[in-house]
Amino acid sequence: MEKYREIVLPNSGVKNWGEGAYTIAFVFSKTEGNYVLKGYYREVNKYLENKTHWFAKLTLWHQGNFRTIHKFWKNEIIITEPNRKKSKYIESQYKWRIKLHYIYLNNNKELTFRRLPKRWVTEMEIF
Repeated sequence: MEKYREIVLPNSGVKNWGEGAYTIAFVFSKTEGNYVLKGYYREVNKYLENKTHWFAKLTLWHQGNFRTIHKFWKNEIIITEPNRKKSKYIESQYKWRIKLHYIYLNNNKELTFRRLPKRWVTEMEIF
């Protein structure tokens, strides 16, 4: 198993409940390779906002529970998980999708993956 480089970010000392979840971010970057960021959500976002060509899986922890967020380096791009629910209102998708947010409808660029890649792939450069 590959061991990723680990970066631990110090706490800024600014108290804020909204951005205070402890975060472990698995970052897959074109320029810096794969690495793990550990710190609070605000500090992780500040670290990543000046970087380009990356996508990340963020796990936000609070009192032993966590939730997962997937982020792309451009704000208008979203990453959606496979949807296995069967409903007449929801389209059933068994693939990961990377696409423009629905607000930006002028372009139909979309990538689909059976599994989310564990590294930067050249197909993501269309965004």
